[in-house]
Amino acid sequence: MLLATTLDPAVLDEKRCKAEEAYVGCLRDHFRGLIHCHVLIGQKGSNIKAEYQQRLDRLPEGIKNFGEMLIPELRDRFVIIDVPHDEAVLQDEFECEASRAAVTLASVPGIDAAIVHPDTKAAAELHGMAVDKLFTLVAFRSSELADRELRASGAITIGGKTGKEFMDEIVMPSIYWAKHVKMIDKQIGKAVSDQGKNLDSFKSTILLVYDTWQRGHFAKSGKPGRFELITVAANREDGRPVTAESVATAIDPGGRRISFRVKPLSRSRDLYQAQHDRYISTNLDICIGISSGLDVLGNDKTCGAGDAYLRYCPCDENDVIARWEAVEQDDDVFEWPDSFSRYA
Repeated sequence: MLLATTLDPAVLDEKRCKAEEAYVGCLRDHFRGLIHCHVLIGQKGSNIKAEYQQRLDRLPEGIKNFGEMLIPELRDRFVIIDVPHDEAVLQDEFECEASRAAVTLASVPGIDAAIVHPDTKAAAELHGMAVDKLFTLVAFRSSELADRELRASGAITIGGKTGKEFMDEIVMPSIYWAKHVKMIDKQIGKAVSDQGKNLDSFKSTILLVYDTWQRGHFAKSGKPGRFELITVAANREDGRPVTAESVATAIDPGGRRISFRVKPLSRSRDLYQAQHDRYISTNLDICIGISSGLDVLGNDKTCGAGDAYLRYCPCDENDVIARWEAVEQDDDVFEWPDSFSRYA
């Protein structure tokens, strides 16, 4: 559902913004899209923030003020990665180091597009580099890729998508760049307590999302990350409450590294009343809400129009997701020990 893009600061073209109202409108639309549903990728050492601010300062006041919201609004969705330049891409062929970086980043797996100045694109084409991922601002705003912004905002529904399409088009783009992921579903504890028919589908979905995350940027780079499952306790028929270890055993992560956290029964009333929806929350300040249960991803049915939506992670401690994510004294936590060979 998210797009991963990089932005050449030279796109903040002072002359065009002063002479062409249509270009200003196009840039304004792009800023809206970035704030709403993009992960903005930068290259380490390219000074993209400084270059962006310098060019922004020279723009007309209206678009300048709008652009100044971009970096603060993106927060954790501004991701700097360390990748080497292609030796064929010489700095003196580009307006600035960040323009050169945009061309380099266009060839990085997981990045959907580099939005670049026409001169940047022309310089890259001389080397035959990642031309299919390089877009001028105007070309990108009219491309099918930009249509994904409409899906993220709910203007295009996901109705009719299969579980695989849901994973490929909604979940994967939203967790690919995430270092930390939390899956929240209050029904898992109950499914473990009564070994209900939904347990197998919950289990397959959890493992599917985990394996999808493992194919993402941070997991592949070997950098430490965390995948956590959060649910609430329920009583078994014999009166024993479900524990984090019993959830871990039921889900059976095999060689995976999932952390399990179970909220106590004393919290179940409050959390059950909070909301029906399940969530896949990330450190990217973005969360996928799933309105029909995690098993929508693993069954043979097609998705309904409102089965998923994108929302910001909470800043308010009373938000439903914040209440679930808050680590409380009575939370039961379990992680498979490194010494347990089955899960090594």
